[in-house]
Amino acid sequence: MKPSIFITLTISILLSCTGNSNLQPPPIPSITKDTIAETPAPKIISDPNNKLEKKEQQLELEYITWGCACANWITPANRIKYEKENALSGNCIFIEPADSSVQLPDFFEPGKHNMVVKGRFYVNKDYPQGSIQTEEPLEKAKVFRYTEFRMIAKGSNINNTAQRQTFSVGYGAIGCTCAQWCRIHSNARPGEQEYFYLERANNRLPDADTLFNGETLPRDLVTGYFITTEGYPQNYNPAKGSPNPAKVFRYEKIKILSR
Repeated sequence: MKPSIFITLTISILLSCTGNSNLQPPPIPSITKDTIAETPAPKIISDPNNKLEKKEQQLELEYITWGCACANWITPANRIKYEKENALSGNCIFIEPADSSVQLPDFFEPGKHNMVVKGRFYVNKDYPQGSIQTEEPLEKAKVFRYTEFRMIAKGSNINNTAQRQTFSVGYGAIGCTCAQWCRIHSNARPGEQEYFYLERANNRLPDADTLFNGETLPRDLVTGYFITTEGYPQNYNPAKGSPNPAKVFRYEKIKILSR
């Protein structure tokens, strides 16, 4: 290669590299509110001004699995009545908890359990508070706002006027969230005891389930009545497990014999 040609090529390459080193990447467009496609906020379809009725009620309800977000709850009597008339869906209701402390348990099974709830209906047909509009049309229905609940086995009954009894009870410490209490019988053989739940009648009474210190099994003298043959204590929602239903003894008096 001739020197003149080599010099010319070298100068061309140097000039080309020098030029490229001064090139800057294209500017990034500034992002403003106008350039962002804002996601619309979910539309709340429940009426925040819907008032509660003054009358407080206790309802036994069963759940009907429709496969939709529609009203699914109905009393056993209304289920029998409207099932014959082919009008079940139009006579179901919504329920909503008064607060997070009375959320229904995760182990609730429509085929096994019914709910007994205490509270009040809203005046107008509506949706549970905070309901969001979805693609599927949703019919309004009566809404029951409950402050207390009790889960019972299907076919079990609630009895608030049962005969009052007084007897001694002992704690089983079975190692589960199931029924742990039984009557103390001097002639009872191991494994023959019938275990049941204890439920205090009001918050001023000691909670019997908190008396076990991990070492000494508590013994108590209780006065009250059996409120259900197969069910769970009021607002019962264990952190884990699916305990079996059992009798529930609601005590109005308790005397701690040992702990």
